[in-house]
Amino acid sequence: GAPGEDEARPGKQKKEDEYVRPKEELEPLPEPLSPDEEKARERAKEHGVLLSDKPQPGFISEVRIEGAKKIEPDAVLVQVQTRIDKKPDARTIQGDIRRIYQMDIFDDVVVESRPGKNDSLIIVFKLREKPSVNNVIIEGNKEVSKDDITEVVDIKPFQVLDVSKVRANVTKIQKLYVDKGYFLADVSYEIKRSTGVAKKQTEGLLDLFKKPEKTDENGEKPATPTAEDLKLGDFVDVIFTVK
Repeated sequence: GAPGEDEARPGKQKKEDEYVRPKEELEPLPEPLSPDEEKARERAKEHGVLLSDKPQPGFISEVRIEGAKKIEPDAVLVQVQTRIDKKPDARTIQGDIRRIYQMDIFDDVVVESRPGKNDSLIIVFKLREKPSVNNVIIEGNKEVSKDDITEVVDIKPFQVLDVSKVRANVTKIQKLYVDKGYFLADVSYEIKRSTGVAKKQTEGLLDLFKKPEKTDENGEKPATPTAEDLKLGDFVDVIFTVK
């Protein structure tokens, strides 16, 4: 055939409504804690902390996990290869950060170095947990039953909030309406704190939660949870509205 003919022929298309998380290159599994490191964990008398008994200048005397609430800090600590009684290593720390992100529970991981005893260093992994879904609410669905919509939606209570997955579900609901012959249905989503109503904010909106170019009747962007609203370990409601 003519050159380029094969490329032009459409291959097997992936089902549009299927949500597939992009695959990142997985970090190798961390080494388990050695007997000495287990002792360092017991010595700390605190979850998610390794503590050295011989702090030395320029060496790590403490490794600390902060901000893990829905999961035991020790479950994060076992993902970390940064060790006490060694000098900090940027490549090791980068690998630790990638492994913590791969747990899919945290949306921010910051590593801090603080001064320790005897000019040693304390390495702190400061984590911010993603909010979890409390309720999935369907509004405005006159033509299609809530049961039919719930069947195509794959966001469930207690799942960690994934905004790209919420967007994928808007497409799935839209497709359900088209399949049933309702071509003009407009589906949008909103994410709100589960306890009480999110405050109206005019600035400082979390980009993560901005709906693509949607405005309300007054031409204003709808109320969106702020960083303050979505405190650590918070729960949110995901609301799908059909118009």
